[in-house]
Amino acid sequence: MYLEFAAAPDRVRTVDLLLARGTVPLPERQGLDSISERPARVGGRPGTHTLLGQGGTATVDELRWSPVGGVEAVLVSDGVGWEDTLAIAEAVRFDRATRCATPAQVTVLPAGATLRGCRIGPALSGSATFSTVVLTIGDGTAEIEVVAGNDLARAEKSSPTPEPVDGGRAGWYPESSMLVIYDLDGLFIRIVTHPGYGRAEAELVAGGLRRPATADPDRPETWSTALIG
Repeated sequence: MYLEFAAAPDRVRTVDLLLARGTVPLPERQGLDSISERPARVGGRPGTHTLLGQGGTATVDELRWSPVGGVEAVLVSDGVGWEDTLAIAEAVRFDRATRCATPAQVTVLPAGATLRGCRIGPALSGSATFSTVVLTIGDGTAEIEVVAGNDLARAEKSSPTPEPVDGGRAGWYPESSMLVIYDLDGLFIRIVTHPGYGRAEAELVAGGLRRPATADPDRPETWSTALIG
């Protein structure tokens, strides 16, 4: 699960929280270096506090701990400060665990690719029941993210005119290396490619996407836990 908080409207201070069964993959550090690392405790449980920055100046706190057995959490704060970062971490409450599920199944993969991850963004205030579901597929050197979203994702549609795909039912946005499916049986889908994959692989994956007949986009309990169809 992935959550992001910001001090609206300027986003000068941000907090990202990632939760996963097992081990959370190392968050993307966007050119930041590890300046120091030390043990920490969150609600009496052991963890690790890493200071990140550039040129020896720390700007980001990264805190990794296990809020409950078998589940790991990583909290990354920018411009918040250590005391507030720790307070936020200690306020995290673990309610329940469930298998990742999706309203859209991937049935075709690029050669050599496998499913490498799944994460769900929970509902935001004023939105539908979920913000995004992200399926990550790849071969270990390149990745594609299949993002199923609600109106929040629909509002993020890139402004430049896309190159039409499938008779205009989808569009390729070269600036973002992204293919957008405007309506997959009621779902808005973005297929984001990363270096190593491009439009051809995005169209391949798009051609094999399907929404199971029993999957209601607004009712996650109806989604399939079989992520690859």
